[in-house]
Amino acid sequence: MQVTIGIPTYKNDGHTIGNLLEALTKQTYKDFKVKVIMKRGERRGDEKTLQILDSFRGDLDLNLVYQEEGLFEEALNLLFQEKADIYITTDDDATPSPTWVEDHVRIQEMEWVGCATGEIEGSKWVNYPNLIFDEFRDKVYMKPYSKDFQQYHGFLTKGGLSVDKNEPKPEGVFKTLAVAGVNMSVKGEVVKGYAPLTFTLRGTYNESLIALNGMRKGFHSINFQGAKVNHADRESLSRTKNKLVADYLALERFVLPYGVNYLGFYIDESLINQMINDINWDIAKEGLRIALKGIKENVEPLRFREMLMESRYYVALNEKKDISRGQEA
Repeated sequence: MQVTIGIPTYKNDGHTIGNLLEALTKQTYKDFKVKVIMKRGERRGDEKTLQILDSFRGDLDLNLVYQEEGLFEEALNLLFQEKADIYITTDDDATPSPTWVEDHVRIQEMEWVGCATGEIEGSKWVNYPNLIFDEFRDKVYMKPYSKDFQQYHGFLTKGGLSVDKNEPKPEGVFKTLAVAGVNMSVKGEVVKGYAPLTFTLRGTYNESLIALNGMRKGFHSINFQGAKVNHADRESLSRTKNKLVADYLALERFVLPYGVNYLGFYIDESLINQMINDINWDIAKEGLRIALKGIKENVEPLRFREMLMESRYYVALNEKKDISRGQEA
């Protein structure tokens, strides 16, 4: 079985990636390759990262690929270009447990599993649509997209959002759309012929879209106990303590209807309009309006990125102006 571990890295400056690679040398399951997808940042910092990578070449089957253009979704494209039976992804600021690879390989032996996330210790990202789920849970746009999601703890709604049931997570293995790239494994069959949609600026929901592509092929996505990683508490693409970044991240969570619609999980435009009218939260409204415009005009993903860059909250982030108002859930 060919296992490839994918590690996108950008401006790590050698700070944490060494801990990750050291942990990979101690895995109980040894038969894997490591593919580091590095986007250049500042020269001095890059040199430190490269020095760390070079120091592990004798201990790991390590391949470095430079990402010359694009954002996080393009980095995943580079990973999936290398054929593998199982891809396992993590972040350059995560430290996996010794049985991490072994646990993912074991869970992927279940034929119906296409995408899986193990246990995560430390800082996690916020799924902003959850903040309004209870208020609107009886609305049709918050109902599961189809019967396929009835048994999912985290599911796709008819309105194209990803939300989680407001109840304790089940023990053991359970189905969910809330998979996390910091600790994710994917069957090669799931991403065969698939290119991650290049429509966001911070890689939002790239994992959920991979999981949805797997569902189109008859697989399910799960969360399971085991394969533990510790995720360092630091600023990243999906986690922040900066209010302006958080506002933009919230907006990007609400443009998911465009992504799922583009993938083939078609969304009733009237439901998006209904959400825009019902929800008293400007960030959510703007995200939904952008998603609706992208769907109506059949916008290509790269053009959709430009629409996000034109959004008020992205402009405010760059100008460091707090413009958020209305209901902050």
